[in-house]
Parts: sequence; C-alpha cells; structure tokens
Amino acid sequence: MMRISALVSATALSLVLAGCNQASAAKDDESKAALTALTDRAEILNMANRYVSHLGGKSPDSFGQYFTDDAVFDVNGAVYKGKDAIVKLYTGLRANRPADEAVDANGVSHMVLTNPVIDVKGDTATASFIWTGYHNPKDPTQVTEITEQGREYDLYVKQADGKWLIKKRTVIADGYVPKGMLNTWKRRLDYDITKD
Repeated sequence: MMRISALVSATALSLVLAGCNQASAAKDDESKAALTALTDRAEILNMANRYVSHLGGKSPDSFGQYFTDDAVFDVNGAVYKGKDAIVKLYTGLRANRPADEAVDANGVSHMVLTNPVIDVKGDTATASFIWTGYHNPKDPTQVTEITEQGREYDLYVKQADGKWLIKKRTVIADGYVPKGMLNTWKRRLDYDITKD
C-alpha cells in the first residue's frame, strides 16, 4: 500500500513539474515574442526618422533603400507605383536645385516626425505619424518657421534578412498643400493604410 501511495505521489509530482515546465516555456515564448515586437518597433521608428532625414538632401536615390520593389507611395492623392517610380519622383524634386545646395538658397529645412503609433504583427507592421516641416532662414538670427504639416501612414513588411521595408506609404498634407496637388488632395481623416 505504501509503495502504491509513493508511486501515485511521484506520478502527481511529475505531472505538476511537467505542467510548470510547459507554463514556463509558454511564458518564455511570450517574452521572446514581446521582445522581438519591441525591437522591430524600434527599428521601424529609426528607419522612419532616417527616411525623413534625407528630405531636401543631395542624394534623392537614397530613398530607394526604404521601399519594396512593388511599393506604392501616395502623396496627397498622387500615386507612384514601384521603387523606381518613387526614386524618380524624389530625383525630379531635387532636379531644380544646384548640386552643391543642400536644401535651398534661403536657408535650411527639416522634417520632424511626432506622435508615432507603430503596431507590429509578425512580419508586417503599420505606423502613423504627424510630420511637421520647419524652415530656418539663411540669416540664423531670424525666427524658425513651421512651413507645412500633415499625417503619414505606412505599411511595412519584414524581409527574410530581418530588414523592414515600406510596402505602402500614404502622406496627407493638412497644411500648405502644394498648389500642383490640389486636384488630387483630400484630407482623408481617420485614414486606414490596411483598407486600400
């Protein structure tokens, strides 16, 4: 009788320990997934900031490194399909400036991203930002001005090598819409990048 009781106790203890090990392994998997999502979020945020740091710069071809080959870029309703078309857009914007001029003859402009909301789900992610353009006059004693503002919505995909690239980017100006884009521009409040 004592041997049966000891056997039952040992079996019960084994089952409890096995359950604890499974629970511990599941918790480890959850922790790894959370850490991966947090790391991916940080990489996407860094990439978005690097991207805007190129705006107005001397190398418009730099933008190609951020997009998938079949990416879609919607700027105020004007849609560019494919990485080559996107790079061509940026090259065209740069074409009107002298090669040695970083931004413009009137000073220096910068783009700032704020209010990031980044959701990572495995190998895809969405992000939204508010962007604001600042202009610093050539005379550094003059006041910096806000020149434009709007929203950006992105859809990212993680590549086999772990690098995140933009699959779709939608930029909507809310202030200082270029006159040449008024025929395609819509405010599009509550835009959802996953619906198009």
